[in-house]
Amino acid sequence: MEREYLNQTLREAIIFRDLENVRDSLAEGADINGCDWDGWTPLHIAAFEGLIAHVELILETTDVDCNVQNVDGNTPLQVASLKRNLELVQVLLERTVKDPNKVNEFGNTPLHSAAEDGHLPIVQLLLERTDTDPNKVNE
Repeated sequence: MEREYLNQTLREAIIFRDLENVRDSLAEGADINGCDWDGWTPLHIAAFEGLIAHVELILETTDVDCNVQNVDGNTPLQVASLKRNLELVQVLLERTVKDPNKVNEFGNTPLHSAAEDGHLPIVQLLLERTDTDPNKVNE
């Protein structure tokens, strides 16, 4: 019960942009990979909110899973791409992302989403990665 309370406190701290409480929740043992009912981890939430400092703090946690998919199949990278957050996409690519070609429930990779949205800077950034597959077909 206490672990779930810590996990909820962590998620709320991110939503309310309370970096100090995020730090405290992590120090007290909140599960950095704990999902809410929709499969969103703390990293998904921070990416959605565009909170660079929160994302960087979360990434300092050694056991964080940066490639986990929520119920829609979106990774934190996909969320950042959908939100058109170039700086956050760059942070995730530089620090953690192992597979930039994961597809969501619509068959889209982060590259597909950025291209479909017409966000050329994110498209270019993703293509600079040698492991991004520009020929991957939308599933």
